[in-house]
Amino acid sequence: MKNQLIKLSICILLVAFGSTYAYAQSVVKGKVTDAATGEGIPGATVVIQGTTTGALTDIDGNFSIEMAEDQLLNVSFVGYTTETVKYSNSTIYVALKSSTESLDEVMVIGYGQVQKKDATGSVTSLGEEDFNDVPAITAENLIQGKTTGVTISPNNGGAPGGGGSIKIRGTGSLSLTTEPLIIVDDVPLSFGNVDGSRNILESINPNDIESMTILKDASATAIYGSRASNGVIIITTKQGKANQPLRVTVDSKLMISDPVNMVDVMSTGQFRDFVNEYGSATDQARMGTSSTDWQNEIYRTAVTSDNNVSLTGSIKNLPIRASLGYIAQQGILDTDAMNRFTSSLNLSPSFFDNHLRTEVNAKYTNVKNDFADRGAIGAAVAFDPTQSIYDENGAYTTWYSQEDVRNSNTTANPLMLLNAQEDLSTVNRFIGNVKLDYKLHFFPDLTATVNIGYDHASSDVEKYKKANWIDIEPGRIDDRSNTDATQENKLWDLYLNFNKNHRYTPHKCYRWICISKLL
Repeated sequence: MKNQLIKLSICILLVAFGSTYAYAQSVVKGKVTDAATGEGIPGATVVIQGTTTGALTDIDGNFSIEMAEDQLLNVSFVGYTTETVKYSNSTIYVALKSSTESLDEVMVIGYGQVQKKDATGSVTSLGEEDFNDVPAITAENLIQGKTTGVTISPNNGGAPGGGGSIKIRGTGSLSLTTEPLIIVDDVPLSFGNVDGSRNILESINPNDIESMTILKDASATAIYGSRASNGVIIITTKQGKANQPLRVTVDSKLMISDPVNMVDVMSTGQFRDFVNEYGSATDQARMGTSSTDWQNEIYRTAVTSDNNVSLTGSIKNLPIRASLGYIAQQGILDTDAMNRFTSSLNLSPSFFDNHLRTEVNAKYTNVKNDFADRGAIGAAVAFDPTQSIYDENGAYTTWYSQEDVRNSNTTANPLMLLNAQEDLSTVNRFIGNVKLDYKLHFFPDLTATVNIGYDHASSDVEKYKKANWIDIEPGRIDDRSNTDATQENKLWDLYLNFNKNHRYTPHKCYRWICISKLL
């Protein structure tokens, strides 16, 4: 009897708790509108605070969600400030206000600047606050994964400074380049890399970049022509601040990289058993007595050192920013390396009560590359693990004879591919421009702009194979070649920009020219 009473009490408690729970949870309806227009906002996010439970508003801005009386709702939408509201038995009305903090930001687009709220077309702008958490070696690292419609695919197998192939909204051409137009401080960079360069953006120090604006649609072609058919990436570098004391900033990073996920291959014992069972007598005779992990031999723990120093501020009325940077990056593939020295100078003085604004930008980069033969990666997977690195004569071990290697596609010794040849390049690049913006004294709505720019890149590439390279003919000391390449791009722009923000009345007229006075 006692046990039955206990069971009955438990059942009553469970029913009471269930009733209370059912009572505590209610379906709440609401509507999200624009505070300025009163119109419903479709696609706004409504989430119960502290949980992942939420809903989206429909085409009229309406929503419904199940929640408890003591819970709060966070309501948000892109371009608006997030609002927090309480539970209500009646319909909840949420009016979202425009985020003026983001709408007032200025973006560089083509021949001028606009506020985000006035930008048309598909445009994304990223600034320093978006870059702070990114350990970037090249400029494209700053935008990778930061914006929709932009895909960056590594095209150098993880080589130092290799960067990636940038595609904006997919491939826009079947036969021509798919790369976007790159513009640095109003200077368009030439398509393609100069010989000996890993990446068109390797000459830009990410530490010098203030913002990157991405034009994704037809507006890019309307501004820059057919060369912008694959989109445009506009890079603006940092400038000095007027009336600010000089400030020195020193930044240093140390990064360590290790190879992961090696290719799963046969062990030495498994390989030897396989050859003994299925190989010919010649193959069996050519096996060695060693046990070499070729993947372990070609890879290493890579160290990267990135160091930057900058001077920012103003000297009297002259805003100035100067910077120096040096990065030494090793690749995880042995002998792969990049060393880059960068320097930049920006002057931005104004004259005649800010009617004449001047920008002087100069950037110089020296990059030294040591290219490893990436064929060593495949060779390390396929080469005989029973062989030692060197034979009894100190030459690189091969499975077949030298004559066989010269006359066939036989896999070469991976260490020979890395150490018995060198592929070196030195790339120098200068990007500079002088830009003058003159707001006419007698007609301040009209601004005349002159922009003169110059982009010059030169490279020196040296390749040679040492005497112990297996396919060099007997008696030759080495196999050497040198090539030089130069690219340059000159720019001269003159345009007028009319921006009507004020009302003017004629003050003095001389024949057909009138000097206006601001009302």
